Amino acid sequence: MSTRLFAVINREALEYLKSPINHFGLTVLLICINIYSALVSTKPYPLSLYVLLFIFASLIILILRLPRWVVYAVLLLAFAIQLFAFVHIMANGTHDKLSNRDTAVEVTAQYLLHGKNAWNADVGTEISTGPTSILLAIPFVKVFGTINWLSFGFWLSFFFILLYCDIRYRNNTWPVMVMIFVMGLFGFDHTLFWSLEELYYPIIYIALMYYLFVHKNLGGVGALWALSILTRPCYAFLAIGFLLWYFFSASFNKREFTRMGLGFVFTSLVMLLPFVIIGGSDMVIKNPWRLALKFSEAGWPDTNFIFHYLNQLGEQIGVKGLRWIKFSLSLLIMFLLSSRLRLMKIRHPFWHITAGAFVAHTLFWLPAHLPYDYILIFVLPAMLAISMTRSQDSVFQ
Repeated sequence: MSTRLFAVINREALEYLKSPINHFGLTVLLICINIYSALVSTKPYPLSLYVLLFIFASLIILILRLPRWVVYAVLLLAFAIQLFAFVHIMANGTHDKLSNRDTAVEVTAQYLLHGKNAWNADVGTEISTGPTSILLAIPFVKVFGTINWLSFGFWLSFFFILLYCDIRYRNNTWPVMVMIFVMGLFGFDHTLFWSLEELYYPIIYIALMYYLFVHKNLGGVGALWALSILTRPCYAFLAIGFLLWYFFSASFNKREFTRMGLGFVFTSLVMLLPFVIIGGSDMVIKNPWRLALKFSEAGWPDTNFIFHYLNQLGEQIGVKGLRWIKFSLSLLIMFLLSSRLRLMKIRHPFWHITAGAFVAHTLFWLPAHLPYDYILIFVLPAMLAISMTRSQDSVFQ
């Protein structure tokens, strides 16, 4: 039965790729805007001419109504060229010295390789890089000396997941997603220019969490949950969003939840073990969790009356009380949003995760000076949520 179902799905996917794109209004609009922007740009980025040519070719292919796979292949080439230009050329420019996000990952990996506590490294500011990112970076730092190829692989993997979802649900979403990336919308340009990819690595783990959950690999779900949180503490809110989706779903089962918990605990212990052995007492003094605790005590930027009154309340009750108010408000809003999403009978967890990320970075962790660094933390889960919308409900029809 499963083999027959797979054959049907596979045949439908092939037919989808062979068919022309019938609904392409938004895609064409974004392509035209991109072409116009590129033509009037006075400071083109490296290899931008090749990207422009492939984008223009995709427009011609759409108009001629050639098979969908041809459009996707041409857009994939444009995407890959631009990604290479930013990750391997732009990222090595003079401005790179002003960005310490990628440097922090590389230096902490080198420290661990030399038997030192990773967070004793000095990059000009306190390091918030988590254990997962450091261990993931080690082979790339060992071979290449940088994490450029890791960043390249991250974006390529994420957009292949979006491509898979487009083909799986046949909803015409992938061309729009690629154009959003190429045009640098929603913080993509900022992220690529300043090499901030390490902030978003757990989005891949979260996407795989849902895949493993569907296939009943609950220990694996717990393991990916641990990998996400051990990348950055802020991803705990995204994990809570996933758990709220599971809690409000009809399939919630205590035994399954226990299996996920065991996977989480075991993976956390394995991941932390080399840092504990190497770092020893130094790790107690310098680690990313102490820094996250300090961030959670900061007030809100005084940009609106809500934040203004919350800041006044924080002054009265102190930083510890403020942290608990932040945490309580965040959980309450996430719970209420998840209960409403339950009524919509959304089968995947990514709107819950998006809500968790948005709440986390507008209530709990709101960077007053670097807000653009964190936009994609809730944009990327939203892109996954949209790409997993079935064709009859797609916003891109």
